[in-house]
Formats: sequence, structure tokens, C-alpha cells
Amino acid sequence: TTNNNRYIARDNAIAAYNSGLRGLKNLLDSEEEISFWHVKGNTQENKDYVAKILAARKVFFGID
Repeated sequence: TTNNNRYIARDNAIAAYNSGLRGLKNLLDSEEEISFWHVKGNTQENKDYVAKILAARKVFFGID
């Protein structure tokens, strides 16, 4: 749905900021995936970074 796509785009944007747009694009393209959460080649560092940013957003702004 459109709502899920918004969250996927947000999470991918955060991941691209941490790992570089080209690196994330190559990972997503190589596995034909649309969300970085499901890419096997994704690093734990990148997953942790996105989770921390989303948690900080929730704490400071009270939004998901």
C-alpha cells in the first residue's frame, strides 16, 4: 500500500545516508528487493543506525 511505501522510502533514505546512496542502490538491485531491511548483504551497522534514528525520532518528536 501507499502507507507502507512511505515507510520503506523513509527507512531507505536513512540507510542511504549512512551507507551511501550508490551502496544501498547496488544492494537493493542485486537482490531485487525494495526495502533495505530484507537485503542479505546489509550490514548490522547500517541496521543499527536506522533503528537508532527511528528511535530518536520517536523520543524527540513522538512520531513513528
